[in-house]
Amino acid sequence: MKFMEITHILKTNELFKKYMEFVSGKLIEIEAYSCKKSKEERMIRRIKKPLRFFISALEMSFIHYDFSKLNMGMFEKVDFNAFCQDLYNFMFYVCKCKDEANECIEYVKLVLQHCVNVDGAAIYGFKFHGDEPGSVYLIYNKSMKRILLVKTLDRQNITLNASYYVNIML
Repeated sequence: MKFMEITHILKTNELFKKYMEFVSGKLIEIEAYSCKKSKEERMIRRIKKPLRFFISALEMSFIHYDFSKLNMGMFEKVDFNAFCQDLYNFMFYVCKCKDEANECIEYVKLVLQHCVNVDGAAIYGFKFHGDEPGSVYLIYNKSMKRILLVKTLDRQNITLNASYYVNIML
């Protein structure tokens, strides 16, 4: 599994950074990962797909956490509308403007459709246990062999309570 540098996602993350300048402690970011396995990963078959891909993507994104003990029951399947509503709520909190938040979400929908074909993908939500610092969504398209990881997080909680979340999760 490897990180993918997709131009549309990189530009979207730059747009998000501009919004986040006005609100301290908040983070929204999209990351893309290829589900094509390396030689070493092909040898490890004890964890079934797509859980294996989810764990790898989370560990690549959150390098200080250990996700090896997760199971599929810890991921909640989410429909696209609920996912978009959560993103809208986050962007509305950041922008404080309904029209601007709507415009941003429409742009994100187009980017997601282009990068992972949301119509043919499954969306899973993952929340840290305890005082949740935000949401992490994994958009998995089996046919494209790709996962998009969408994070809406409170950076202050993550840095202050990192060891707490690791212990709670396990």
